Amino acid sequence: MKAKLTNYNQSPRKIRPVANWLKGLSVSEALARLDLVPKKSGPALKRLIASAAANAKNNFDFTSDDELLVEDIRVDKGLMLKRMRAASRGRAVRIRHQRSHIAVDLSSRPVVASKKEAEVPVVESEKGSEEPKPSESSAKVSNSSK
Repeated sequence: MKAKLTNYNQSPRKIRPVANWLKGLSVSEALARLDLVPKKSGPALKRLIASAAANAKNNFDFTSDDELLVEDIRVDKGLMLKRMRAASRGRAVRIRHQRSHIAVDLSSRPVVASKKEAEVPVVESEKGSEEPKPSESSAKVSNSSK
């Protein structure tokens, strides 16, 4: 489940902090966070992640955004427009307009074990009340603090 944005008109250096902030999040959480980002790259990344999620829904039969994780976002250097600007003493200075290629990879969320399988083992005391089993590290700490 991939999507690409090519030749986006902003330098990779300005996009990477926002992109790195989204790695490992669910798609719904990433889209919610991008609503609050005051950067120019926010809306573009939001459209790109929404496009990758739509690709997953149409091509791979996913039903919700919560099933998908942002596995990887790569921001690479794109085409560079080179212009000349007049400088002092009759010189010319090169201006470089940098562009970016952005690629998003989504993956399915790993299956979480049910609550019954993930419960903490319970030991019944002599009084009949249920208490969690104490760990060895807490016993060592209590003995050493005397």
